[in-house]
Amino acid sequence: MARTRTHTSRTNSNTQAAPLADSRAPVSPEMHPSRGEAKAKFEQILEQTHMPFDTKADNMARELSRDSELLSALNPAEKGRLIQILGSGMTGEADQKAINNILGSANNKAEFFGMVQMAGGPQRLNDTLFNPKQQREFRFMLDKFTYDTGPANSPQRAQAKQAFEAVKDAYARLSDEKKRDRTILVIEGARERCRQERAFKLSKGVDPDTLPPEEEALQKEVAKTFAQNEMKRRDVEEHNRVQQQRERDQAAEAEKKEADEKLFEKQWNTDDRRGARVGMWQDFQDDKKRSANVKRQRTAVNFKREEKQESKKKYGEWDRESWRRDWK
Repeated sequence: MARTRTHTSRTNSNTQAAPLADSRAPVSPEMHPSRGEAKAKFEQILEQTHMPFDTKADNMARELSRDSELLSALNPAEKGRLIQILGSGMTGEADQKAINNILGSANNKAEFFGMVQMAGGPQRLNDTLFNPKQQREFRFMLDKFTYDTGPANSPQRAQAKQAFEAVKDAYARLSDEKKRDRTILVIEGARERCRQERAFKLSKGVDPDTLPPEEEALQKEVAKTFAQNEMKRRDVEEHNRVQQQRERDQAAEAEKKEADEKLFEKQWNTDDRRGARVGMWQDFQDDKKRSANVKRQRTAVNFKREEKQESKKKYGEWDRESWRRDWK
């Protein structure tokens, strides 16, 4: 069945044109211009599924999944049935990509999760049907339809932002002629080191079969070089950040110390505190004079000469001066 096409007739200049419908608004599958063709192809696929050991239905379903216009003319139940057909039996890369294409044609959250449930649920799709590459695409769509508040609350927001910043930095680096030339030199230097290391190993009798492919080794060496340069750059940035923070802390501490000294000097020189200090010093002088007079009086009244007391001899000690006292 040929795909129906809509033609617009040429209107008279005096006739007012009807307002155009919003192209972003999804059209109902039943009202879609290609509904007849999409329905016919879907029924052909269903007929082929009854043929045992026939892969024609899978081929037709994969072909239909690549046509976005016909997909938009199918209702959610028909799309879910296509996913069931593609997910039955052994699934290859083409089948997994076709399933993701069908899931990506969903117009809203309800339609997407309806198709996912018809295919066996998100757990089966993620763990059983999809390889790692298709798993990432499926999880992206799952997050897209799960979080209605926008990309800011998506759990992969940090990774997406990091990837965007990396692409933005690479674009800025390659747009600058000097940075581009420096990047080319880094790549050429890394590849040359890898070739020299490989040639050295071969000269020492290493079996070439034990070495990784040359192109793979070159790519790893280039990636390793860029990673090392990035780590060095981050270390320098961290060192500069710590140094700047230390200088800011020292400046803030010096400002605080100066402010405290000014405040202390201001409070120290107030009239009230100055008068209090003078009065305390005068009181101290008066107390010192009175205490000195009392001490002298006490010493004169209670004076008593100290008498020398002979210390007791220790056992075995001999008094060498006893003969002089005895002689006298």
